Amino acid sequence: KVQLATMDLHFEDITDAAFDKDGYAIFRFEVSVSPEGVVTDVNQIEGAAGPTADNLKSQVMKYTYIPEIRHFKPTASKTIELIWLGAKPDMPPYSGTIYGCKVKPTKRHGAEIIYPISLNLKRIGGSAVIRFEVSPEGKVENAESIEYTNELFARHARIGMQAWNYEPVTENGKYIRCYAYTGVAYEPW
Repeated sequence: KVQLATMDLHFEDITDAAFDKDGYAIFRFEVSVSPEGVVTDVNQIEGAAGPTADNLKSQVMKYTYIPEIRHFKPTASKTIELIWLGAKPDMPPYSGTIYGCKVKPTKRHGAEIIYPISLNLKRIGGSAVIRFEVSPEGKVENAESIEYTNELFARHARIGMQAWNYEPVTENGKYIRCYAYTGVAYEPW
């Protein structure tokens, strides 16, 4: 399972080395969680090494997850992939897709996200972050709004994504489900 993390990290805690050339910082961690829901280990698998990554890792070590209970006992340990995305203050909202699988799916085709006409006429801009899954067949499923500045932006993003189609992803010779997040930035024209 992949989670998009919102961590209590202030901009002044992020070193310039953490940002890519576009002004965004993306970190991906593999988090081991005990059956009781306690984080036992954090491994960085993407992002610039240094003080920002160390700060994020120390915050993740303090996380507690709600354990899955079966037959009145916690289930086995699990590994969660955690993604953190940051931007410099003067940057527009992140517009792109972050995938939670080792092999990135390739989009075959997909409709453009339509700007809500009522908001465009009022010259209102904004953004939406949508979590979705790429099925083993390459279809977009289970799209849900994670963050948005206006519900219309989120709704239009989810509707547009229904037409997206990907090359199926394989791992160890099997087709797999891949979790992903996409950021959609809307600017009035």
